[in-house]
Amino acid sequence: MKRSRVWDIVDGKCLHILAVDARNCVQFDGERVVSSGGDYTVNVWNVHTGECLHMLTGHTDITLSLLFESQRDLVVSGSRDGRIRVWDVQRGTSRKHFGLLLRLGHLGLGHS
Repeated sequence: MKRSRVWDIVDGKCLHILAVDARNCVQFDGERVVSSGGDYTVNVWNVHTGECLHMLTGHTDITLSLLFESQRDLVVSGSRDGRIRVWDVQRGTSRKHFGLLLRLGHLGLGHS
């Protein structure tokens, strides 16, 4: 399994090594890290203990974007499965999900 490190940017020291593949998206509020990798999950971590607080499941493809609204304990995730999910970070549950009319990658835009 891949690992992600939490660094103290003042001291330059590694605080924790999290057992998560967080190559796609990472959000941070000073207490928690929200990450997504290649396993279709969104994970919430305690940065002080390294503990995974919640593994949020529901997407059926890679998560491409995250927004962490820490003051309201909400995470919004967008996936290549064409869905946007709103998560309750305290409870570790999905509050809402929305299907996109146009799936990502099918917008008719070409590479030049």
